[in-house]
Amino acid sequence: MDEARAAGLKVAVCSAATKSSVVFTLKSLLGEQRFNSLDCFLAGDDVDKKKPNPLIYQVAAQKLGVSPSDCVVVEDSTIGLEAALGAGMRCIITYTPSTKQQVGLIAGDYPSNGLSHVADRVGHLIICCSMLRS
Repeated sequence: MDEARAAGLKVAVCSAATKSSVVFTLKSLLGEQRFNSLDCFLAGDDVDKKKPNPLIYQVAAQKLGVSPSDCVVVEDSTIGLEAALGAGMRCIITYTPSTKQQVGLIAGDYPSNGLSHVADRVGHLIICCSMLRS
């Protein structure tokens, strides 16, 4: 996150969890100052539709004032990947202990979504909050 910010990228965190739980987690992991430096923070309470619906990512891009095609999402689940792609964003997929079993499914369904897919130009970084807890 710090390297992305230092490179001039806008950074957002989007999570389907409730705002209170995400705020607690982020402040605990990032610290108050880094949490407050986020360009955008959205939780499940902020949107009507949850992932895999792309709404949370679309709202984040709008709040950042950027085109979805200039964003890269770092996600940890198939529903998050589906939401990111549905929003017109590139996505780097990783996993946590709770989503590790999805890795084979993701590779089979989205074989072209490797890092080379996003390496050409990263405009802005949107992070799935559940990855920060792992």
